[in-house]
Amino acid sequence: MNNSQDYSFNSCKLLTATHTVDSSNGTDENDVVWGSFANSSFVLALYGIFSAVGIVGNLLVAIVLLRVPSLRSNTSDFMVHLSLVDFLVCVLVIPFKLVPTTGTPAPNPGFLGELRCRLYVSQFIFWISTLTSVLCLVTVNLERFVAIVYPLKYKVVFTRRNKYLIIVSCWILGGISKSFQVLLYSEDDVVGCHFLGWPSCGVQAFVGLYTFTIQLLAPFVLMISAQWKVISTLKKQVKKLTERSGKAIQVNSVQIDSIHLSPLYCLFVEAPKK
Repeated sequence: MNNSQDYSFNSCKLLTATHTVDSSNGTDENDVVWGSFANSSFVLALYGIFSAVGIVGNLLVAIVLLRVPSLRSNTSDFMVHLSLVDFLVCVLVIPFKLVPTTGTPAPNPGFLGELRCRLYVSQFIFWISTLTSVLCLVTVNLERFVAIVYPLKYKVVFTRRNKYLIIVSCWILGGISKSFQVLLYSEDDVVGCHFLGWPSCGVQAFVGLYTFTIQLLAPFVLMISAQWKVISTLKKQVKKLTERSGKAIQVNSVQIDSIHLSPLYCLFVEAPKK
């Protein structure tokens, strides 16, 4: 039992050490997990295609929604924000994933060097943008959910002030959720910017589980639940409208029959015809 625990601990330390060596050489820390596949031509080609399509598509969506006044609404404002965030993510893919890093970066001690190491080299900007994109997508779904399921509360919830607070909250929550990324890198006078390593295997596992939950599982479950409720509400509304239209047709037919059978109708309409 102790041997297995020691082996697990040593494996975690070995993985952390490998991270440190690779990060000091300027390579991406994810290469340790995925190996050469992450840098294969196939994966880089996918990165390039998705990045190019995302840059053009999201930019066009933002331009169209901003230039056409008739399309401006809370939904369009959230869509513009989502498009701009996705545009930023696609742009950041180029330096972080497509441009190869060669050689060891020279040490850059000082405030600016430390800031570049913790914000840029650690890919904090990239990961906060990806999480903000997910949160923006959830916001768009929730906005439609409230508009359809609770239409009377929509104007109270999505006021102009609340709309901008929600947009800012997406960035704040994304920054807080990815703040651990800043603590994993540091600038050194000798080796420069390098990966410090995880404090323990437990911390690494907790962060991995937390990232999976907040960035994938929770948004997926929330959006599926919201869309399911929206679809159910729309079906009920269609059913009610169908029943009302059927009753209206029946009432109209009864009224017409009663008119045809009235004495005045027979006297003044049918009698002259005969």
